[in-house]
Amino acid sequence: MNKISSIFLSITLILIANDDTSNIVQEKVNGELYTAICQNQEKISILNSKNENIFTKNIDCTFINFEDFNKDGYKDLTANTTTTQNLIVYSPKTKKFNFIEDFSNFPNATNIDKTNKYYSYHRSGCADMLWDSDLFYIKDNKAIQLGNIHGDECELNTISINKSDNQKDMKIISTQILEKYKNGKFGFIDSYWKEHNKEF
Repeated sequence: MNKISSIFLSITLILIANDDTSNIVQEKVNGELYTAICQNQEKISILNSKNENIFTKNIDCTFINFEDFNKDGYKDLTANTTTTQNLIVYSPKTKKFNFIEDFSNFPNATNIDKTNKYYSYHRSGCADMLWDSDLFYIKDNKAIQLGNIHGDECELNTISINKSDNQKDMKIISTQILEKYKNGKFGFIDSYWKEHNKEF
């Protein structure tokens, strides 16, 4: 970055930082410094080291953070609110950041080690006694569902597991199985997807 660009970037960041509704993070990715800016909690911009705007999208973004979300060795950008999660993945091949479509449908997503698969978790009612976890993967910058676990600890006391391409339940088990796991349903969800994700 030349001196003029550096000064201009500094002034830009100072002006934005004075806005209480904005959030700024910086990270070196693949040898280049990137600056991500969340403005008014509703718009994200990413600037490269030359102060060029290389990505802009209207996204709810109370919190933004650079992290290697897909475990490929390069930092990506996550944009979260208290209820939503979005993902912008860095591609080392194109040296661009790509927004992942439909990722917000899978809150609290966790990568399954050594795979391109993830699982999510969200409440579905009855004071979190109804809940769902989806298995999904990312292809062509889109999140695609593979399977679902639906827990009903409210009335039926059952856990239903099914593939996304099949409306019939693959398996129905009692919620009593959750007692075997240290973290209850979260331990069960983590263990099940890690052991059975290849079946989907």
